Amino acid sequence: MKLPCSCGSVISDTTDFLPNKGHFIADRDWEDFVTSIVPPYRIDISLVRYCYQCKDCGNLYMQSPQQPGLFHAFTPVGKYPPVLQSSKGDAWRAPMIGYWDDRSKGSLWCDAEGGADYRIYTDWDQLENAYYSLFDKMRKLDRIRHSILRKNGVDLHTWDLKA
Repeated sequence: MKLPCSCGSVISDTTDFLPNKGHFIADRDWEDFVTSIVPPYRIDISLVRYCYQCKDCGNLYMQSPQQPGLFHAFTPVGKYPPVLQSSKGDAWRAPMIGYWDDRSKGSLWCDAEGGADYRIYTDWDQLENAYYSLFDKMRKLDRIRHSILRKNGVDLHTWDLKA
């Protein structure tokens, strides 16, 4: 999804773990939401609304409860903080994904240490070395939630904080 901001920027929602996206639950819906989280752990998504913050001007866009395709804009007064980032700040645990395909080569992505890092690789050995080096570093810092290294559709390494 692409949401145009009044400042001229475009707010893009094309992946997971966005630092400028949040999920909003009205106080009157909170108890219904919490009680919906019981086995088999299917939450009542109808109680959740999306909100986005423009990275350029700080405008906050809240999804309408009655019209899901409509967003209401709110403009900050003065210098704006990034209000939708993780409450854990820089200690947020990020996913880490290493991907290789012989036809299209590879990439390594990790959104930790204060910003997303996405790198392209044309050599498998370089990607594999970079993946394990970054994995070791992020594990020692307790900064990743899960990781995967996939080569030609085969998972060579997976790790999950919960496992």
